[in-house]
Amino acid sequence: MYLRLNNLKKAFDEVPAVDGLSIDIEEGEMVSLLGPSGCGKTTTLKMVGGFIRPDAGRIILDRENVTELSPDKRPTATVFQSYALFPHMTVIQNVAYGLKFRGINKKTAQKAAEEMLDRVGLPTSQDKTIHQLSGGEQQRVALARALVIRPKVLLMDEPLSNLDAKLRIRMRSEIRKVQRDMAITAIYVTHDQEEALALSDRIAVMEKGIVAQIGTPYDIYSHPRTIFVADFIGRSNFVTMGDGRKAAVHPEDVSLSSDGGDFTGKITGRQFKGAMTTYSVRVGQSTMEADVLSRDDLRWNEGKSVHLKLNRDKLVYLD
Repeated sequence: MYLRLNNLKKAFDEVPAVDGLSIDIEEGEMVSLLGPSGCGKTTTLKMVGGFIRPDAGRIILDRENVTELSPDKRPTATVFQSYALFPHMTVIQNVAYGLKFRGINKKTAQKAAEEMLDRVGLPTSQDKTIHQLSGGEQQRVALARALVIRPKVLLMDEPLSNLDAKLRIRMRSEIRKVQRDMAITAIYVTHDQEEALALSDRIAVMEKGIVAQIGTPYDIYSHPRTIFVADFIGRSNFVTMGDGRKAAVHPEDVSLSSDGGDFTGKITGRQFKGAMTTYSVRVGQSTMEADVLSRDDLRWNEGKSVHLKLNRDKLVYLD
């Protein structure tokens, strides 16, 4: 195992932020820590980076115990939410900054920084100031600065949260490409489930300082083990079946019918979303959602009574 987080604990003012967290990460793997605010994901990242010392537990990186090492002594690099670039330096100076503390001569550092800027798609921006860059370009500079020191683990703390939605989608693809091309081990913190699904080899869903579930994006989305995970990953309908068992089913696995189904309700809303149309259906005291291909949309009207059919193959029974 390349990186092992073993029973990490951290409390602030006697309130647990991380409470016995354990994760094993393979070399070259990207693992996202996903969860709501206050679940402990950023605290975990900061412990791995050495910015916070754990109250208990160990961090083993490439067979070395780095738990007590300061950030400058451990082989990690962090891309922060704010990018933390130096405004008085040029782009190339920012990228090369960390190399001078590693005994790299100026000529070699310059070449390494140029190569890394080329890798992140900014080969002609080396002499620009930070203020001349767009948000997406600043994010790339921050990524290049972290990668140029060739860390054993790259840590990213919601690095795309300051970008607009369209740019976030483009940048997450570029981050994933660079991470794969360099085969670098990475931990990515986010509260955005779509971002985690798109970027990760595995996702650790965190709840109140622990890992509620860890697995591949497909497993987490398709086979959530708890109501919390099912509710946090994607959109889920929660239903009680005839045998009394609670289950979750995604809206895309619910269809509308006029001739029988698993539940009966009344349409209370409709949202056209391009390829899909989402219907809200009142069933008893709760509301269920059904995603219907717009080309198959029968133009169900609000107030109309309908039957909902569940795809039983996609039904997930919950603990």
